[in-house]
Amino acid sequence: MAPYFVNSHFWERDAVLVDTPITVEQARALTNWIAARGKNLTTIYATHGHGDHFFGAVWFWSDFQAPVSSRGPEAIEIMRQQASPEDSRTYWNPRFPEQISSQLAIAEELTGNVIN
Repeated sequence: MAPYFVNSHFWERDAVLVDTPITVEQARALTNWIAARGKNLTTIYATHGHGDHFFGAVWFWSDFQAPVSSRGPEAIEIMRQQASPEDSRTYWNPRFPEQISSQLAIAEELTGNVIN
């Protein structure tokens, strides 16, 4: 069982992660768990732009080079706002002190209805 509850789909060789854990510790634990099982993480899909759905993506990109995608420009604009220094300072950091990466990956827009 994964170290944290996440939506993920595993096949014989590949995996797709739907939303990421929010904290560095959670993201590192899950990247280690996926790697230990020999899976190739091909895609990270953020269901929407709230930080608790994509803040951990940078760790998965770093380890697997899996692209981060989301649906529509509205979600990506919300991601930019959630990752802004202002939102980090006033909302995220007080709730998760020293637990969120200072480097955040903003998604690219998913075009079409297929994740490669």
